[in-house]
Amino acid sequence: MGSSLYIGDLTRMLRGLSRAEFEAYALGRYAAEPEVAVAIAELADGITRLVDLGKWTQNRLRGIDWAERPAA
Repeated sequence: MGSSLYIGDLTRMLRGLSRAEFEAYALGRYAAEPEVAVAIAELADGITRLVDLGKWTQNRLRGIDWAERPAA
């Protein structure tokens, strides 16, 4: 399978699926390769956390104070 398929799947998660929903989707799609499904879900989860941290940092620089810093 090409990496472009994996990138497309990452994009799906970043559009609003929860980690559990995405992992269930990925396990269905990559049934023959469950380790790939879990790795994709972990990567997408990490990207989501980095995006949240980036937004928090950007708001702090603008003087907007969030209640707490998101976990990275």
